[in-house]
Amino acid sequence: MEHKWMRKFTALILTLALSIQFVSPALAAVVQDQNGNFAILDSDGNVIESKSQKEWEEEYPYGIFAFKETQVNLKEGADNGEEKGTLTLYRLGGTEGRAEALVVLVPAAAQIEEDRISYANAAGTQDYRVTVEDPWPIAQYQALGGSGEIIRAGGAITTITETAEASEEDTTVEGEESSAQLETQTLVAPVEDADSYQWQMQIKMGSSFVKRWSDIDGAEDQEMVMSQDLLNLIMNENYTYDFRCFYVVDGVKYCSESWQGEAYEPEVDDIPPVMPDDFVDDHTRTDSVVTFDGEEYDNYSFVVVFADGEWEKEITFEALNDDLHECAEVVNAIVMEARGAEVYSTACTASIAIEDDEDEIPSAMGFAETEIWADKSAGTVRIPLTRESEGLQYVTGVDY
Repeated sequence: MEHKWMRKFTALILTLALSIQFVSPALAAVVQDQNGNFAILDSDGNVIESKSQKEWEEEYPYGIFAFKETQVNLKEGADNGEEKGTLTLYRLGGTEGRAEALVVLVPAAAQIEEDRISYANAAGTQDYRVTVEDPWPIAQYQALGGSGEIIRAGGAITTITETAEASEEDTTVEGEESSAQLETQTLVAPVEDADSYQWQMQIKMGSSFVKRWSDIDGAEDQEMVMSQDLLNLIMNENYTYDFRCFYVVDGVKYCSESWQGEAYEPEVDDIPPVMPDDFVDDHTRTDSVVTFDGEEYDNYSFVVVFADGEWEKEITFEALNDDLHECAEVVNAIVMEARGAEVYSTACTASIAIEDDEDEIPSAMGFAETEIWADKSAGTVRIPLTRESEGLQYVTGVDY
């Protein structure tokens, strides 16, 4: 199933592609002060917002994502060719339910002319490696924060039909005796010995609802015996009666197919699988490598998952060493979208800068000609400026 946030992500990537000159790195980051409060600070150290943990939870009951850092600085050639830096993603506020942050890596490319893009200061996938801290394993069985009650589609109802001898009172019609027998029907829920049961009924006349799904008082067992009065009502061809049963097994709630064969459609679009009985929630830390399977300067995305109760995850960047003479290179990490939580708009971007360890190759700049003649009537004159070097990959400029 394609989630709505993935469609939104695609639109945002297209927007970034059209405006490839990245605006600015994050203006804010998260710090914890000496009183234990979490504050959002701008680039000048001014407090944008500061709250206690309780206040964050009250405003964001399912959490809000924000980066701890605004920039991670790395250098090639350190630590046997690889230097690591950590970007920390917080889930401030409440941590109820699973939450997912969609992080996009955008190289710091610059549009220098209408049809030319410079990647001189852009870090590509040959320059770094990314690993992401995994969630607790139980996250795969948890519902997203704020998704509401999870009800799964259950099995079919069984109908048991029996006949019984009618009483004298029931078989007497206008003084005449009848030998007719009464028919009884019992509806049986799909699972025996569930934790609880609750039967519901719906009544329709044609395509209009006379009564929408509602609980039947007292119908809280696996079997629901239809009374004779109810059977008589069901025989009325003007109305359509339908029944279904909610039942709970090991804390998981299900809704059966209806008596008329209508399958239950969950209201939540993200239904996690049921946790097996032998599952062990091991909290030993593991990390997963982000796979880059496209071009070097493409945008790449990955998801950081938080289990119920988790509020901090680390994204590790490793600078890869090479023998190339390069400019300082930057890639931007952006929390583009979230599920089960919110995104703090001014603390959702960070820059990862990689400094080259090779000596910079010098270059010389000067005018190509010492004397230029131009016709005054032309109104303009073009003066060529040349640059001579084996290191033309560096970005440079001159004062004039």
